[in-house]
Amino acid sequence: MENEVIEKEENTKFDPKTMGLDFAAKLDILFKLKIITVIVAGLTMIAFVINTSNPFTSDFYIELVLGIVVLVLNLAFSVVLIKLAKYHDGFNIAGVLYIFYAIVSFLKAISDDGSKVLSLVNAVLEFLYLLKFTSIMIEIYKQVDLALKDSWGSYRHGNICVIAITLGCTVLAFIPLISGLAGLLLIFAVIAVIVLAIWEFILLYKSAKSMRNFVSKPDNTPFPAQIHTDWEEEFRSTQNKQDDKDDKTE
Repeated sequence: MENEVIEKEENTKFDPKTMGLDFAAKLDILFKLKIITVIVAGLTMIAFVINTSNPFTSDFYIELVLGIVVLVLNLAFSVVLIKLAKYHDGFNIAGVLYIFYAIVSFLKAISDDGSKVLSLVNAVLEFLYLLKFTSIMIEIYKQVDLALKDSWGSYRHGNICVIAITLGCTVLAFIPLISGLAGLLLIFAVIAVIVLAIWEFILLYKSAKSMRNFVSKPDNTPFPAQIHTDWEEEFRSTQNKQDDKDDKTE
């Protein structure tokens, strides 16, 4: 009985539907973590504004606690990304980049000195993570949902444009005659960041739903991702055992 259970687990582990549903479930977790993180980050910004605008208060304890909560949520996001590496090696790199991004973001939030340097490092890490994560999603969903694949591409381009505008504002701010233009562009960039954050929520939600629909097709559709190297070896081992068993049965 125990051998039958183990054999069933080995056979279902690489089943396209099982893999797709697990992939979709992890995207759901990423979606929820992102929403909670944005809410807590918003509360942190409100606490910061209240503390800096009120001369009678200098207690940043709430800010620190909320900052730690954001750090924990970002690290949890990284862990889920790394767990997705069993489906695509690229998620390992994305997860590690997000760990560094989470740590630098926290240090930037609690630091007074060197915050400009940390902001630059933070922006570079976020940009590298974005490029890696979106490239993986584009690669996977070109076999699942072409419209969604194009949406991930547009999301990627939108972020690149916002980063370019932000860097442009930084340069223009040092030119007195057009420093006002930099302020207007920065306001536009802030609005664009909010829009992109909402867009990311929608894409993660739709990606999970689309994957469930894809693997629920009646035909034995292969899982649309580059399986992790270790899983490929385990898959071959499982298949060889199954072939040996079939030969003995014959």
